[in-house]
Amino acid sequence: MSSTITVRGLPADDKSWLRREAQQLGCSMEALVRRIIRERRERAQHSVLPSEVARRHFGAAHGVDLTSHRGYGYRPLTLPPAEE
Repeated sequence: MSSTITVRGLPADDKSWLRREAQQLGCSMEALVRRIIRERRERAQHSVLPSEVARRHFGAAHGVDLTSHRGYGYRPLTLPPAEE
């Protein structure tokens, strides 16, 4: 399946940069844009949550019991009705 996207209002300096980068890589500007989008999407999919980093370094495997965030007594803030 093929789709088309048009980018309007691209600043001239951005377009010049894109053209130079594509030339250096030996590909078209279109191919470079596809590559940039794919790489950015893949990075976003593989990003790690801060809680996962903590679990990896301080979890049960390292002798630290990490409680869930529910154990901290969080209660939503409720405000009284505004007086008129």
